[in-house]
Amino acid sequence: MAHFKTYCYEIKLLSNMHVGSGDANYGIIDKLVQRDPVTQYPIIHASSLKGALREFFTKEKNKTDDDEFVLYVFGSDPKEKVNLKNGEYRFFSADLFLLPVRSSHQQFYLATNPKIAENFVDKFELLGIEDSNCNNLLKNLKGLTLIQTSDKPIIFEGNDKTILEDYEVVLQTDASEEIKKLNEKYDKKLALFGENFNELTANLPVIARNQLESGRSENLWYEEIVPHQSRFISFVSVPEVAEVENYFQKFNKELTSSLIQIGANGSIGYGLCKFTLLNT
Repeated sequence: MAHFKTYCYEIKLLSNMHVGSGDANYGIIDKLVQRDPVTQYPIIHASSLKGALREFFTKEKNKTDDDEFVLYVFGSDPKEKVNLKNGEYRFFSADLFLLPVRSSHQQFYLATNPKIAENFVDKFELLGIEDSNCNNLLKNLKGLTLIQTSDKPIIFEGNDKTILEDYEVVLQTDASEEIKKLNEKYDKKLALFGENFNELTANLPVIARNQLESGRSENLWYEEIVPHQSRFISFVSVPEVAEVENYFQKFNKELTSSLIQIGANGSIGYGLCKFTLLNT
């Protein structure tokens, strides 16, 4: 049995994203985004992420020598009925890490909370990703879990009169080195929320969409989106097999050097994402 090495990717949304939940909804919002069944935070389920990546590597790249590579990484095409083969790569869901929130003193801050950081710490340790291989990201995330939050979000750089959405902030200038490094990584826009983070994620932006025929509205609907600048973190486990180790080099190179479209409405620019490898 092959041993697996797990790689961690940050997914930055360059445009608004709608990965539909498919659930029936009888409220004002017609189309909802996927959510984690426990936390109710926005999520990209593993099957949706794998499907988007498979689409990219088969159709977008459109190379004649990709068939064997795609079969190994992703398995048989979903439309196949015979001689089915499982893919060798294991894809995990992409969990929300940072959500942009409006600010009175700059365009936006990037909000998260200690429970999210704790979840990622647990996953890093469970999947065997060591701090030395991820540029101290694990250490920085552990720093977030130690901060005591309240009903006011904490920022680490800026003005103590700042308003984030409808919340007054606490400016914490004596943060640990781990927090300072994480704040620097995100252009000094890090904001740490407490339980009120749940309210932010429960009230994602909603966009009205309209279908026009001969200049007349024939179908108006409302669609929930995850806003651009959000960050998700996901994991991919790869077999450590010498004969196909070049497959990961190809997979990673194409993935991190291209824009990947995830979710619906690609024709109007939804779901454009940038992948960044976080560990070696």
